Amino acid sequence: MTPGVYNFKPHKRGDTFNGHQFEVSLNSVPVDFTGATIKIQLRRKAGVASVLEWSTADGSITISGPSSNIINMGVKTGLQMEVEAAKYLYDLNVVLANGVTNTYVEGTFEIVNDITR
Repeated sequence: MTPGVYNFKPHKRGDTFNGHQFEVSLNSVPVDFTGATIKIQLRRKAGVASVLEWSTADGSITISGPSSNIINMGVKTGLQMEVEAAKYLYDLNVVLANGVTNTYVEGTFEIVNDITR
């Protein structure tokens, strides 16, 4: 499958990130994420250290919806968002309960400097 592309709007460094939802369907059929391990990491480029992460392992990603196909990225507060201003890459990596690994969404997450400090 080819991942869908979603580029986040620029986010001010240090401002609270209020979360985001992805509703995932494949060929118009909801993908059931029950028991899946899901991770989203922000990186400057592939292969370098991540600067921010959401995951089901730490509870910052949850799954909801009647078809269990909605992925909820949790809130990250001010200090968690104090990362260097840059255009970061991310993807939504999912390991389904049956062991199949897929990347459903990818794109950019830009963090820009704020003026008042």
